[in-house]
Amino acid sequence: MSKRNLFIQHLQTCSVTSASSVSDATRACGSSPASSVSCARGASSASSVSGASPALAASPALAASPALAASPALAASPALAASPALAASPALAASPALAASPALAASPYYPTMSTFQSRNACNSQRRGSDRHGRVPLSEPILVSEKAKIITSTGVKDVSTYCKKCGICGTFYRYQEWNEGLHNFDDHVVLTLHLCLFLRQCVQNHTAVGRAIDILEQTSNTKFPNHDAILHGYLHFEALTAHNYNYSCVNCGVHPPVVIMDLHKKGVFSMPVTDIEDPPSNFDGRVDAEEFWHSVEKEIVCRGFLKSNRDNPCKVPPSYDKWAPWIGPHTRAEKVLLNTEFAKCATKKPVAEMTDIEISEERLSSELMNLKVDTLRKLVRECGVDSKGSKMDLLLRLRDEMKTRSTYDKVFQAVWGASGGWAVIMCPCGIVNSIKFNIRAESPRDYTDMLLSFKHFPNITIYDFARGLVTHTNLREPERLPFSPHEGRLATATPENISSAKSGKLRISLPWLQKKKCPPDLHGHPETGSEDHYALYDTFHQFNTKDEKDSLRLIGLVPELGGWLNSQTAEQLFSGMRKNNYFMNSLSPSSHVFLMRNILHHRNDRLNQQAIYSLKKAFNGNVILDTNGKAILTTSVSLPFNVSATTGSSAATTTESRNSESQGAQEHIAKDVDRLGCGWYCEAATQTSNLRPCRSSWTIGDHPEQQQLLGYILDDKHPENEIIIKDCNTCLTRGNFQTLGLRKDMDSEMGNACLRLVQEILQIQGKSIHVVDLYIPPTWLPTSNCNPAEGLPVMKPMQKEILFIDSQYHMRKQGFGHDGYRTCISALAQKLAPGPWIEKTGKDIEGLPQQTHANDCGIFMIMYTWYLILGAPFDFTVDDMPVLRRWWCVVLVENLHLEGHGRRFAHFTKEGKQMVNGCLSPIFRLKRKRPCTEVTNQRPWTMTNQAKTTEIVQLTQLNHECLL
Repeated sequence: MSKRNLFIQHLQTCSVTSASSVSDATRACGSSPASSVSCARGASSASSVSGASPALAASPALAASPALAASPALAASPALAASPALAASPALAASPALAASPALAASPYYPTMSTFQSRNACNSQRRGSDRHGRVPLSEPILVSEKAKIITSTGVKDVSTYCKKCGICGTFYRYQEWNEGLHNFDDHVVLTLHLCLFLRQCVQNHTAVGRAIDILEQTSNTKFPNHDAILHGYLHFEALTAHNYNYSCVNCGVHPPVVIMDLHKKGVFSMPVTDIEDPPSNFDGRVDAEEFWHSVEKEIVCRGFLKSNRDNPCKVPPSYDKWAPWIGPHTRAEKVLLNTEFAKCATKKPVAEMTDIEISEERLSSELMNLKVDTLRKLVRECGVDSKGSKMDLLLRLRDEMKTRSTYDKVFQAVWGASGGWAVIMCPCGIVNSIKFNIRAESPRDYTDMLLSFKHFPNITIYDFARGLVTHTNLREPERLPFSPHEGRLATATPENISSAKSGKLRISLPWLQKKKCPPDLHGHPETGSEDHYALYDTFHQFNTKDEKDSLRLIGLVPELGGWLNSQTAEQLFSGMRKNNYFMNSLSPSSHVFLMRNILHHRNDRLNQQAIYSLKKAFNGNVILDTNGKAILTTSVSLPFNVSATTGSSAATTTESRNSESQGAQEHIAKDVDRLGCGWYCEAATQTSNLRPCRSSWTIGDHPEQQQLLGYILDDKHPENEIIIKDCNTCLTRGNFQTLGLRKDMDSEMGNACLRLVQEILQIQGKSIHVVDLYIPPTWLPTSNCNPAEGLPVMKPMQKEILFIDSQYHMRKQGFGHDGYRTCISALAQKLAPGPWIEKTGKDIEGLPQQTHANDCGIFMIMYTWYLILGAPFDFTVDDMPVLRRWWCVVLVENLHLEGHGRRFAHFTKEGKQMVNGCLSPIFRLKRKRPCTEVTNQRPWTMTNQAKTTEIVQLTQLNHECLL
């Protein structure tokens, strides 16, 4: 075929459907931002043709060719034979491999050698665009006759062409991704499939050079220069429209808890002495968008030059142009802080000297890893005596490092000059911010990023928390970002420090699990709190010498226990270390560009996995809210309206902590399946998941559970309807009303709650014995029963008795019943003779008081739960209405009725039927009462929308009577 202005034509569809790469669309598609050489994108659109090239199919010159009819191979191809205008050369028609090629049915960005039937690559665009309007382009101009198309199966020779604008002289090169190809420099052309393959190789810690070696050996074909292919891949990524959001679908774009650390081994070669001082008026503010655009510009411009040495867009490291990357929705503005130039200051405030000390400590620890010969050579280069043992050399070098010149020389030899890259991550492992340090790490680097955030995180976890707080608060003395208590969890009093060291101190931060209402004036959008704490990660928490740092331990916060992995950053670095062998050999701009790209794809992969898991669990009812968080949603109309009750929070059609604080209208669904109820609803009140903290009992009820609870507590219905069965005791509506309403709780409900508390404690490793509430009164006169006879064999580990009275503040002795005090003291002597410590509510710090009402039974249950687990008290008398309803829900969702299941648990089959009025009530009748009739009672409904359940003759309806 003659060399004409033709594309490399594929006999297949040209639509691109890659989910993670080309589907992003190619942002520039060949349009170079370089000022010296222009390159506009091609204007041809993708054609969605199954099996045939539109250029061939529409060719009138080749129509009605007898060769087509004579070719059994082409005639057998339905996609090709179906085109009446299609004809081909005899060579094409005689090729049975063409019609039978698997590439015809494959995706367009998976081309093979048989796909390329033309040896010419030229832009199909006929008109260019400039200030004069759309003007015609020149005839094709040959660029190279020795260009190579590189695929995952081999190499194809091809000629490349360009076109020129007749007015402005702009060159239009071949660059059309809808052909399944990416043109790097008119000499190296990569298939999109190969680009995606190389992306996955890099994601799996395999260098591009190694991947090409594998392809060469597999196909037994010599590939072009590996560096050219690497630059071609970077060129492809630079022209792909990535959003680089750097946010988590679980934590949102403003994570309240962050983890920070440095990957000090991820460096690029750069002499520190080559960096010029910034301008005198430089204030540390850098336009991040401009910087990262310039990095992409350098990479794109490499496609027009023989060597990057002459690249006019080259971006060398500098103090005034180097910027971190923070997601566009996470940062306050596009101008970010980078004050690394201040590290060069000869004098620092006394409070900030710890920054230098920690850097020297880390550098010294790295020197320990050097071999003796390498260390001896470094010592000689620094002008220090090189005789003696390794420890002698280290001590001399450490003294010499106090001068900045020697420090820089040692740092460059150990770290490769650059200071590694620092990250800020959420606990889910998503990177929210990255900063490529030019010099050694210090708290300054993290402060720059944190102060650039739109919303300062509430909890910051770092291996040098004290130094971070000192530096940050010195930078912002007017607002003191880390406060209260200088970022500690409590005031640094001797009592608090002692309690923290002994493990007895607990600081509850309930807003970590439920947004503070009302929120603070400058509160975080996710938590509503304006408090900011700096804590140590678990690996470094005992390295500090300052005893006040014992108040910076993660373990002091119950809401962080069990789920927060403070080693998330270390786990990231353990994987990224596998990239060092090829990342550290890249130029500075290539290093920072590729590392940001790698972390972007990693973030996307983790987010996609999280979304998939959520959709699987919630039947696909998951969307992202305005803060980038995954929330539940439903597309159906929910007919039921429930007025909010004290302490209860029903789920809305789109649940989020923000909607709770705004008091949005709440709905109840008629069909539970629409709300995606399942194991996750059941797990909310399972005894294995309950903890003694506010976040556990203020999680809020499911709207249909509220509906069921409202039915249970409705005093208009008969009190003898059976709700659940606890051991051998049937609990009725009348029993539940004593717990759920402001009444004196009866002992049957107290027994049921305490048995659940016992189960909760046993799951958490606490062995306790709960006495039936009907028994203790028999220990008093006139019964005078022996308490020991009803107790199991016990061997107390701690000889301590707690006499707890919810109105202890009104009692002179702190306990209001001397008879029980005498009885229990005597029992203690029988169990373990000797002195016992007796305490009352006055001896327990922070014990909630019952100041009014009749909530003593609820206080008894909560005291038992909290005291045995040593949890900080976070409930008050004002929380009693919430706790009463919550305990009712816990009971009906954990206990069942024999033969009838959990009728009042909304997530069960029976609960669904109960909501819809499909089940009849079950009553407890008095003994010896004939099972005759209950007539003349008005019918009732659970809600106006539910089916009416009438009470008629029980004998006719065969209602079950549990005696």
